[in-house]
Amino acid sequence: LAVAILVVAPIVLVRAVSRELHAPNGNQGFVVIFGMDLVVLAGFAILVGSAIALRRHGEFHKRLMLLATCSIILPAISRLPISVAAVFLLFYACALVPVIIDTARHRRLHPAFGWGAPLLIASQQLAFYAAHTHAWHAFVARLFA
Repeated sequence: LAVAILVVAPIVLVRAVSRELHAPNGNQGFVVIFGMDLVVLAGFAILVGSAIALRRHGEFHKRLMLLATCSIILPAISRLPISVAAVFLLFYACALVPVIIDTARHRRLHPAFGWGAPLLIASQQLAFYAAHTHAWHAFVARLFA
């Protein structure tokens, strides 16, 4: 399923962005969506790839797969009729609640959560800011010209 996501999602993303940017009244917000979704897919690939590489270590594998699942929920959350701040807060909750519960249960922060959750959260926050820059908008305009 993860391979299917990594094959189909970029195709769907590029077609959707191209359709919107070339439409007469297209939604220019797709420039930001394009950047955010590229980072979502990259984070998903890193987390799933790491989980597969560590599949013989069940405690790492299951935590990384959980984070990978959390990583692809942001586009779904962003469709809710709530503010951008609320979208990110809900996303952070989805990523951090399992970390908090696991840490409380085992009385220590597992290394997979220790590097995976900050990577997930930081990458999304940086992508959000970067996707709003003039440089990103100019790049996407040239890419889809």
